[in-house]
Amino acid sequence: MSKRIMWLDSLKGLAIVLVVMGHVADGYLSAGTFPEYTKVFQYIYSFLYSFHMPLFLAVSGYVFYTAYCARLREKQDRYVRQLINIGYIYIIFSVLQCVMKTLAAAMVNNSIGLKDFLLIPIKPVSPYWYLYFMLFYYVIFHTAEKYKVRVGICLAAAFAVSIAASCLKFDIVFPLRRMMLYVCFFYMGIFIAKTKEAAEPPKAVTYSCGAVCAAGVVLVAVFNKSLLTVPAIGIIIAAAAVILFIRLFSSVKALGENRLLVFLGGYSLEIYVIHCYVTAAGRAILPKLGISNFALNFLLNTVIATVLPILCAYILKKIRLHDLVFRPTEFFKKKEKSA
Repeated sequence: MSKRIMWLDSLKGLAIVLVVMGHVADGYLSAGTFPEYTKVFQYIYSFLYSFHMPLFLAVSGYVFYTAYCARLREKQDRYVRQLINIGYIYIIFSVLQCVMKTLAAAMVNNSIGLKDFLLIPIKPVSPYWYLYFMLFYYVIFHTAEKYKVRVGICLAAAFAVSIAASCLKFDIVFPLRRMMLYVCFFYMGIFIAKTKEAAEPPKAVTYSCGAVCAAGVVLVAVFNKSLLTVPAIGIIIAAAAVILFIRLFSSVKALGENRLLVFLGGYSLEIYVIHCYVTAAGRAILPKLGISNFALNFLLNTVIATVLPILCAYILKKIRLHDLVFRPTEFFKKKEKSA
């Protein structure tokens, strides 16, 4: 975006921290770290995975529309370049993930083989499914904008697809069901960016979303599982959480202008693609350093996995390689101009 929206960066900052926390909890559960606190980690996992990726995807949808669809004709070239960037980052970091998991097989929960490497074009390596989905969502909804499909039709269709996916169970190599499950949240971001009334809903809507979210917290506490695994209901509760968070961050100055969250939001992509390497290493190394308190261990792993990717990005900027890794179209464009 040419002009950054502060509250959006702040919300991105919160969303990416929640993503890191979710992956730390998931890693500890899968590895059986601190077995006496399995229920605690399960609750953290269940709570975060009920809404954190829907929130991250909604923010992504908002950014997508603002950066590449508003004044569509003027931004066609930027849109194409961003598609190339996303595809490039997905391939580079997926291959790196395969290599790292092969070299450090003893430290990871899920090993990777040659088959996983060969299937990268149709079966994303965790956690890079998000980037993979972005490629499809960008094409689908950019096309919808190009042909001026009505927002009401798109929103209804997106929710119908997501609710259907939440009710169906099927497994194929291509992650179709998961892509369907999350599509409504990405379009929610687009819808809110396009529609002033959606960005500033009546207080009754905000309060209702708050009540739905409170009910969701109770359900997670009772059943201790991610609500997104519950057909239809999980979609509704996650959508309410998205509306509530966007409303709060866009209207409450203390949230929307939080300097730390704004800073983290500016590095959300770098944190997303790098943090998984750090969380896996932290899970193995921190206990060996004598950090046996589960809460301190969890907190330190989350903080380190958030800070180290920013440090990597800073170093890459200093040696002028940041664009090569994260914005290759800009890097080669500058090289071409300087040639």
